[in-house]
Amino acid sequence: MLCCVYKPMQPITKCSFCFVLILALLPCVASAADHRVLACVGGTVYPSPIAKPIKDAVLVIDNGKITNLSNQSNTTYDLPLSAIRLDCKGRFIVAGFWNNHAHFETGWQNAAEQPAEKLKSRMQDMLTRWGVTAVWDLGSKVNNTLPLRRRVDSGEVPGPQILMAGDIFPKNGHPAYLPAEMQTPEAGTPHEAEQMTEQYMKIGFDGLKLFTGSSMGAKPVVNMDTFWRH
Repeated sequence: MLCCVYKPMQPITKCSFCFVLILALLPCVASAADHRVLACVGGTVYPSPIAKPIKDAVLVIDNGKITNLSNQSNTTYDLPLSAIRLDCKGRFIVAGFWNNHAHFETGWQNAAEQPAEKLKSRMQDMLTRWGVTAVWDLGSKVNNTLPLRRRVDSGEVPGPQILMAGDIFPKNGHPAYLPAEMQTPEAGTPHEAEQMTEQYMKIGFDGLKLFTGSSMGAKPVVNMDTFWRH
């Protein structure tokens, strides 16, 4: 469960918000021995963009999953003594945001060895302070993003869920805006693309970034689908 809580600034100007992330209190992965219960009490919950808000709500998160969402006057949930209770009166609880195009590059080098506090600070500046609870990494070095993701998943570094996408360019479709010396993974046939996809999945990638049309500057665009039809 990933969500964020925000409190309107006083006075409210141009929809300014101050984010307080539940994510910081509940790492994405918790072991059975580290069982956690978090209760957000008194806030207004927006279950979805089209659903009516639930005012004066009790939102209970048990071991990373929402187990109760109701108005305080209607709830019968008994909180364990060890539960963390957040007073959310005057705040609004919404689903966490997704960043679908990010790069863990400048400042993220050697993520396996960087101090956790330094990575936490960078994560806050780039993602979590804005309410981002899931992010797609598109094109960063896999041997750097994977250890970063492991440290986030373990709870060592508070951060969003990190998903990774592998690149596939059309054959002879090296974009003009990328350095000429930069090697790009290219596929000339559907079979080659399938093999590349299988390899990406084995490494630990979660999806693909397809360059279906590569900009070649003054030359015609190289389209993946057009090339594969011939």
